[in-house]
Amino acid sequence: MNNLRKIRFWFYRMIRSNKLIPLSHFIKWGRTNTFVDPFKRITWFGDRWEIGERWGMYHPDKAWMYYSTPLLTPNGGLFSVRHNPADFGDITIPMQVSLLSSQGIFEQQYGRFECRCTIPKGRGLWPAFWLYGANEDKHIEIDFESYGTGVQEINIHYGGSHHNIDIGPKKIRAERDNQNRFHELAIEWYPDRIDFFIDSVKIYSYRDKEVLDEYFNTDIKMWILINHGTKGIVEDSDFTVDYIRAYT
Repeated sequence: MNNLRKIRFWFYRMIRSNKLIPLSHFIKWGRTNTFVDPFKRITWFGDRWEIGERWGMYHPDKAWMYYSTPLLTPNGGLFSVRHNPADFGDITIPMQVSLLSSQGIFEQQYGRFECRCTIPKGRGLWPAFWLYGANEDKHIEIDFESYGTGVQEINIHYGGSHHNIDIGPKKIRAERDNQNRFHELAIEWYPDRIDFFIDSVKIYSYRDKEVLDEYFNTDIKMWILINHGTKGIVEDSDFTVDYIRAYT
């Protein structure tokens, strides 16, 4: 079934993209909109987002990059990777990256989470739209990640502080011109499954009841993250986010 979904996704995106009917009117009917950022104004100082993650302005195990704000443009939020060294006490970090987190501001169990954005290409890039569990002991994530190759990966992490258990990743190759086109990435999280959509086409459904019950259905809420990171020192890069939304 998953292979058939991949073929259908490729067929619509590469051959009949003009015939692709967005599912927004159907999927969102009857839902309550619980979070929205159309990136028309700055919202990353405690309004909808915080800058960086819970450990501060850089991760101690990824000390080649530090977190900063995106820029606001007429097309949306511009998430950037820049070679812009900065001193943090006894360490100088070379790469400035954009990362926003809704931790402590917006958290939700179950629902639909979506992001419309471009997908950058370039060796060593690490753009991602993901959810992270508020219960640190469970260490759960639901991720859309791309590593600058034009291939969109899907990951579900659970248990263990070093992501030692996951489902994949599941790799979905989207159209060739990702970095200049907008794509809607969507996660639908239910008690009995986690569904993934790219441009309104369902491309994967995770249904392992044992894992879902133990890790994802124990009254755990998740917050939203969006970032443009790197795996090291790379060339400057950008991607644009048109909106991020959540629904019940």
